Amino acid sequence: MQLYFIYSADKVSDISSAVGYSSQSKFGTAFKKHFDVSALEYRRFNKLKEEKDK
Repeated sequence: MQLYFIYSADKVSDISSAVGYSSQSKFGTAFKKHFDVSALEYRRFNKLKEEKDK
């Protein structure tokens, strides 16, 4: 899921549905608990990191 999330242009709400969450809020809570950052922060950080590594 991590790579899909980073490289996908899909909305977080679409990804949360695709992985089986009934709401974006529940997905967000689980994501933050696992990664210690929000889904949006995670995506932004990893896209910036990827661009910097090029």
